[in-house]
Amino acid sequence: MLLVVRTPRVNRPWRLVAAGGVALLLSIAPLTAFAQRSGLAFERMAQERGLSNGTVTAIAQGKTGLLWFGTEDGLNLYDGSGFTLYRPIPGDTTSLADGWVTGLLVTRDGARWVGTLRGGLNRYLPRTQTFRRYQSIPGDSTSISSNQVNAMYEAPDGALWVGTSRGIDRFDPATGRVRRFQPVPDDSSALGNDVLAIEGDANGKLWVSARLGLFVFDPGRGSFE
Repeated sequence: MLLVVRTPRVNRPWRLVAAGGVALLLSIAPLTAFAQRSGLAFERMAQERGLSNGTVTAIAQGKTGLLWFGTEDGLNLYDGSGFTLYRPIPGDTTSLADGWVTGLLVTRDGARWVGTLRGGLNRYLPRTQTFRRYQSIPGDSTSISSNQVNAMYEAPDGALWVGTSRGIDRFDPATGRVRRFQPVPDDSSALGNDVLAIEGDANGKLWVSARLGLFVFDPGRGSFE
């Protein structure tokens, strides 16, 4: 479910809150109190309004101002009045590869990237309203390391760093080629290299959170500290 907080003067979204189940109760209480004091009002955007699924996993805003919402059952584009839904279409390799969206990223050039649970990395192509898939290919080390994409980060040089269940990948958007790196190369538990989030710092290093801890990666050296 989505909640849109609107100001009393301007009829446009002010803050978006993705919530579901118990998380709804935890996140809405402070905002409700704030809204009562400031005259704000909540507008509920749920499945009866066209949202594909009640669990919203990711939110991003495109260069044109349109809002993208990833859910556990499809990708939703909201134009202020209604939703356009994107789901996998059997046999159509230009459709979204997997309906369970794990992350959304709009890069500085306006490109829209979609991470999925089982379908790898997808790029939305607005001219044709289709998707280009970048998936893990067995035996090809220049493809992404896993089709479970958990995190995405755009580096200052334009490269995408993609966190998967098997490490981090430096992805070149121009060529689609990948270099793979693992926080725990010798880990056999399948947990140490399950990357959950990536963020860069002022020194150009990447902070990588995984199921077995926090790691610092130096892209210049191509190694973890």
